[in-house]
Amino acid sequence: MISSQVTGVLSRRRNWPPFPDPESIDVPVICLNRIKTHTLMKNLTFLCSALLIITGLVGFFAWEAIGASKQAVTSLIPAFVGGLMLIGGLIALKKNMLGMHIAVTFSLLGALAGLGRLVPGLIKGTVSFSDAASKLILVMTVICLFYTVMAVRSFIAARRARG
Repeated sequence: MISSQVTGVLSRRRNWPPFPDPESIDVPVICLNRIKTHTLMKNLTFLCSALLIITGLVGFFAWEAIGASKQAVTSLIPAFVGGLMLIGGLIALKKNMLGMHIAVTFSLLGALAGLGRLVPGLIKGTVSFSDAASKLILVMTVICLFYTVMAVRSFIAARRARG
């Protein structure tokens, strides 16, 4: 008798069972996607910073091989930008959001610096891509633009996943 009364009361409740159906919960999927995205962006940070450092070191130490007329300290600018991005990536290992924002800030600055050199020269017609300096600037700009776009996309996806 008591069990039939309890069953009747329970069946009349709208929110029974008190927990949602496990199939309707997609939180673990979102969390896994965020973890994958964070790991991907950290790896991309290390890859792009390594490419920038290598580009700068090649421009400085192998200046004859790439066709430069003299060794210039300014060819280390990509390595400097890559080093700052690497520091941001290392910070991201402990504090993800802060480190990734540091890395993308320096990537954006590197992209703007490269565009600031290339665009006016292209408009005036003074940029020659046979020069080593123009090649280094182009490589730095492409790497930094690529990383900046990927980071912004990741930030937007993370923001949407949070709600």
